[in-house]
Amino acid sequence: MMFAQRKEGNRFCTAAGNSRIWPVGDSAGWSFGVMGWPNYKPFKTGDVLLFHYKRGTHNVVQVSIVEYTLCKVPGNVSVWSSGDDHITLARGVSFFISGIAGDCDKGMGIAVTAR
Repeated sequence: MMFAQRKEGNRFCTAAGNSRIWPVGDSAGWSFGVMGWPNYKPFKTGDVLLFHYKRGTHNVVQVSIVEYTLCKVPGNVSVWSSGDDHITLARGVSFFISGIAGDCDKGMGIAVTAR
């Protein structure tokens, strides 16, 4: 598979075919205060979000809009915790939070719309 990297504003995006790999939080990674990161980015169905963080300090949980709003991690849900998590976007709005106690309340949550 061939990858191409191009600069968009002050960040780099890697493209694989027609999809892109988006490093969540850009150089800061998946961290506190990342909520505004998705604003004005042209996400498409099939793009991949790369959640990079120090393993053991955070994780990634895909949740519903209600769970996102309440910062609540439901039972029986997939939790990514490698520190280098790749999640492919489906069409529509996807919500992600860190399921570590207190992280979401401190701003570790994003809502991403893929067209």
